Amino acid sequence: METWDLIAITERSIESIRRRLQRKSDFSLGDAFDQLDFGKPKSGYLTVLTIREVFVRFGLLEENGHEIEEDIQLLINRLDSNRDGKVGLDEFCTGLSPQSTSSQCFNIVHN
Repeated sequence: METWDLIAITERSIESIRRRLQRKSDFSLGDAFDQLDFGKPKSGYLTVLTIREVFVRFGLLEENGHEIEEDIQLLINRLDSNRDGKVGLDEFCTGLSPQSTSSQCFNIVHN
């Protein structure tokens, strides 16, 4: 599959997620980020490796799932607005929030 095709698929997927989140009043992007950032202590950001670990942990990916890693990398690239290879809480919320700003994201205190 061509890179542009993958980018288009990623954009459609993110837009679909945004629409679904808009309909869920009980969902918090901040809480979702907190669950994905599961390290002790929490790092405050997500990477391909941390998201991959979540997929493995919940049986959504076998240990050698190379194809899904490309999809995860595309997602990270899409959300990583400052291009540091990591997705912080603000980038996560901005990239997935149904509105341009979302106060639900900034109520998380990381330990």
